[in-house]
Amino acid sequence: MHLGNILLKGIIFIIISIIVSYSAYRIYPLIAGPEITILTPKNGDKIMGEIINITGTTKRVRSLKIFDREIPIDPNGNFHTSIIKQYPHTSIIMNASGYYGKNTNTKKLIVQ
Repeated sequence: MHLGNILLKGIIFIIISIIVSYSAYRIYPLIAGPEITILTPKNGDKIMGEIINITGTTKRVRSLKIFDREIPIDPNGNFHTSIIKQYPHTSIIMNASGYYGKNTNTKKLIVQ
């Protein structure tokens, strides 16, 4: 009887551990919020020409905007867009909205 009681407690512990782990896995996107990574250009880059090509990746993003213009995101979270340079420098400010109401901003400064 004592061995059966220990076995039952072990099974209950394993089941509770699985439930807690799965719940943490599912709630992580809610806690983490959206994420933007601008791959190019880098902060302080000098761009020749009038057009700045911007590429990057996103995670947990529902919509992405630059200067209040919607940027398309592919199914893998990648994006690509172009903007016209502003003098004497260009500040790239991107805003991402997540699926659970959280927002984030990313800013890069490009030198002419």
